Amino acid sequence: MNRLHEVNGVLQEGGSYIISATQLTFNEVEGILAAGTPLVVEAVEVVTLT
Repeated sequence: MNRLHEVNGVLQEGGSYIISATQLTFNEVEGILAAGTPLVVEAVEVVTLT
């Protein structure tokens, strides 16, 4: 099973973020998000059935 995350429609590389039920933290990202900036986080699980 693989878990993939997209933020605002952009697939995120594994290890570039830490995500929990209440917090999203990007590792080694330069930039600032203003308060109130909308973020859409989508979590997708890919399961292979044999």
